[in-house]
Amino acid sequence: MQGTGKSNGFVLHSRRFRENSRILELLTRDAGRIAVVARVAKKNSGTQAALYQPFRELALRWRGRGELQNLLSAEEQQHFSLSSQASLCGLYCNELLLTLTSKFVPMPEIFLGYRETMAALSREDSYAPVLRRFEVLLLEQLGYGFNLHTDALTGEPLPESDHYFFHPVTGLSVSNPGGGGIRVTAEAVDAIRRRDFSRQSSAKAVKMMLGSAIDNLLDGRPLKSRQLFREFVKQKK
Repeated sequence: MQGTGKSNGFVLHSRRFRENSRILELLTRDAGRIAVVARVAKKNSGTQAALYQPFRELALRWRGRGELQNLLSAEEQQHFSLSSQASLCGLYCNELLLTLTSKFVPMPEIFLGYRETMAALSREDSYAPVLRRFEVLLLEQLGYGFNLHTDALTGEPLPESDHYFFHPVTGLSVSNPGGGGIRVTAEAVDAIRRRDFSRQSSAKAVKMMLGSAIDNLLDGRPLKSRQLFREFVKQKK
């Protein structure tokens, strides 16, 4: 990967690199996920450090070759101000993108969905439905969307039932021969079909289905954001 590029993007992660530089992991609209070296001038270190924080949409220009590009410029387009709990949700989205997506693969639908997710987290009080919509979008765009119309074991149209069994590898079925499936209600399956995650009665089963599919892709890799959220909930009790 080489040459000069420009695109809007978000900083997913930032870490120090040498005395006056940072490595930024970016999600861009046109180039996908890339990593750049950003110089931080001593005079404007505070302003630049704020610019490179998460949840800001930036107009970016970069140049270079190989895995690590050089950032030429960054101008803020909009800033999504997230509360403490909402910011943990945002960090969860960032960590999923860093862990599950590949570099240099344009992902315009994921970029737009991510921007909509940050906007929703900044204005809504109920965060769970926002995360569920992002998880569904991410799974679909990565090629792991759910088939909710065919029985995974028989290949026949999924019959009507008050409950089903979901396995992250095989999919959805009315039977559970190996005993490894998650029992989910028909209401939860319908919620994912319609992308309507507002009902509390199906929230737990929907979260379990999407969580098991994501855990399967993570293949045992832990997410720091999940641990941070558990600690946050513990402190609130």
